[in-house]
Amino acid sequence: MDWIQLTGVNGYGYHGVFAQERYQGQHFSVDLNIGTDFSAAASSDEVTDTVHYGEVAALVHAHIVGEPVNLIERLAANIATDILQNFPTIDRLEVRVHKPDAPIQVPFESVAVTHVARRDKATPSWQQAILALGSNLGEKDTTLDTAIEALQDHPNIRVLNVSPRAITKAVGGPEGQPDFVNMVVRVATTLKPFELLGACQQIESDHDRVRTIRWGPRTLDIDMITYADVKQDSPILRLPHPLAHQRAFVLEPWSWMEPHATLNGTPITELLRQCPDREGLNRAKGRHG
Repeated sequence: MDWIQLTGVNGYGYHGVFAQERYQGQHFSVDLNIGTDFSAAASSDEVTDTVHYGEVAALVHAHIVGEPVNLIERLAANIATDILQNFPTIDRLEVRVHKPDAPIQVPFESVAVTHVARRDKATPSWQQAILALGSNLGEKDTTLDTAIEALQDHPNIRVLNVSPRAITKAVGGPEGQPDFVNMVVRVATTLKPFELLGACQQIESDHDRVRTIRWGPRTLDIDMITYADVKQDSPILRLPHPLAHQRAFVLEPWSWMEPHATLNGTPITELLRQCPDREGLNRAKGRHG
């Protein structure tokens, strides 16, 4: 397990048992030891693959200055619970709350409590996936908007990052198709790969997707490009997506969202330079995810 240490997040709060503590308030400080896995971030160099400690610090500070509690033991436990709920890549957490001005009647330097929390291993772990979305029928931008909302509303999926949109010519399939609007999103999910595929296909179906002509016009297409480090080759689902490295309409929006991302160990910007269909691609104006 790898560790992130965040120390000295401080603020003025009103926690305590005594009336003067609730009325006058005092300073509190919080230290965190965050247990996670650096391997994805070390490979991609993307903040979306690690714990955003700025966001963690903001959450801790909100607890310090927020709703008062009687005991710093309770404050530490509340902070730990909130962090584990909001940061799915954290597996273990140590929260130390310092109360240097506690109403103790003998000389002392400080008092602190440490709460240790671990993610329940009975709960499925969160994994990250890259999805590519496209539409070339109907109200294309509206369709993509509602598809992202459907992903976000799924209880086992969280949308972490959304790319700008690209306008592209159809690749393969019948000639004369309308242009596509394409984009890429990064999600975290507790669904297994086939379960995530099923959820995406259900969202496609909800948007009247029909599968009659291969690579034909469609209201909505959601392709799974990667799922964690899974490598899979089955008739139903192949991971990473076997054609993604050749598709500018996947790689270009992905590079706008995460310039340093890699696919099969190769930077996507390098793969993009080799894509012949890149010339027919334009960035949609006014759409930034």
